[in-house]
Amino acid sequence: MNAKEFSAAMSDIDSRYIAEAIFYRKKPLCKAVLIKCGAAAACLAIAVTAMFPNLPDSLYQQIMTLCGHQTVSEKPGAAESSETSEFPISMDSIYLNEVREVENTSLKWFCDPNVYDCESREWDKESITEYYGRDLTPAYIPAGLTASPENDKALALSDKEGNVMMDTVCLSFYHDFDEDGNPKYTDNIPAYKGIFINVSKLGMLSDCIYQQPDNQLKSVDIGGISVILGYMAVPYGPYDSDTHAAAGYYDMYTAEFELDDIDYQVVFRQLELKEMVKVVSSIILNDHSIAVE
Repeated sequence: MNAKEFSAAMSDIDSRYIAEAIFYRKKPLCKAVLIKCGAAAACLAIAVTAMFPNLPDSLYQQIMTLCGHQTVSEKPGAAESSETSEFPISMDSIYLNEVREVENTSLKWFCDPNVYDCESREWDKESITEYYGRDLTPAYIPAGLTASPENDKALALSDKEGNVMMDTVCLSFYHDFDEDGNPKYTDNIPAYKGIFINVSKLGMLSDCIYQQPDNQLKSVDIGGISVILGYMAVPYGPYDSDTHAAAGYYDMYTAEFELDDIDYQVVFRQLELKEMVKVVSSIILNDHSIAVE
């Protein structure tokens, strides 16, 4: 693939982002603290449990009751109460910035053959994971969406010394695909339904343009990560021949954030805000159990 062909291919990338909401991480369950017994009784209990780590719970509880502890907790050495895997997310603090457009900037990128090796090389899933140090697939994907067959591939460009100069990975999850692997429009609305994710360490090939200046953008905190969320009502056809009015509008939510030195841009089309919140949180927390409240 030469530079011209690569630029043309990149111009077809559907660049978008996702939007999200705030959550707080539930504190782990606190293990009950044993009430101190008398010195001798306490030493006895410790000695017994140390010598017999597999002591039945019922017998252990009897020993602790003799120490004067009526409300019995787990015996020493038992597994600590694990933190719940369901992360509660509050929708009350969510803030959506107004998105004007998503601009594809890939055509502005020029591969100078005097500087770069313009013959791109294809990464497979193993190469992508090795480069980014993590599996880029979100831990949570809404029901009814399917991963694109192209998700495990990416094109990378390097300079003549072999240093990676372009590393964008694009992942998509849509409601349906045609035989060629391209996403299909929904039946009732001529638009995609699903998620599109751009990932890069070196700089995005698309920009999310907001209505307000950058210094006025508001972000939300998700798992300690600052996330800029956005919303746009996207028009769809057919358009009225006289008034040029759209047939209707669908919701598009966007999200931009940096995680482990990786830039993320994600877009949700025709999906509920709560679903977007779950996906973004699952990327940041690397957990699929997201409870939206």
